[in-house]
Amino acid sequence: MLGPLQTLWVEALESGKYLQSDQGLLKTLGGKYCCLGVAREVIPDCYSNSHYFLDQYEVLKLFSRGGKLMKPVHKGGCEFDDLTDMNDGKTPVDEKGNPTGPKVSFTFAEIAAYIRANPENVFAGAV
Repeated sequence: MLGPLQTLWVEALESGKYLQSDQGLLKTLGGKYCCLGVAREVIPDCYSNSHYFLDQYEVLKLFSRGGKLMKPVHKGGCEFDDLTDMNDGKTPVDEKGNPTGPKVSFTFAEIAAYIRANPENVFAGAV
């Protein structure tokens, strides 16, 4: 179950108000965001001195600054260990490290749906 702050963040991801970036930055100069950058925008206590991670991740009860997942998520032949990977994407590779397909990532809507369906894999509790 999501708490009110977590719900506020997920609803912001679902809103369509924020353009998604896959550049590994909380917010780009072009005004695009990663999923954690959206949290920083809508929850004032989630400030960060970093351009890449949330320093105050505990406010949302995330497991780490990068949104570590308790269990990895799989999509398109890739394994995702945290929300930043889900947002920024990965390229599937074979056992020798050679790319086997296009970059795979999750949209804000997909990240929000995942969080709603699996809050225990994203958060240490509801806030």
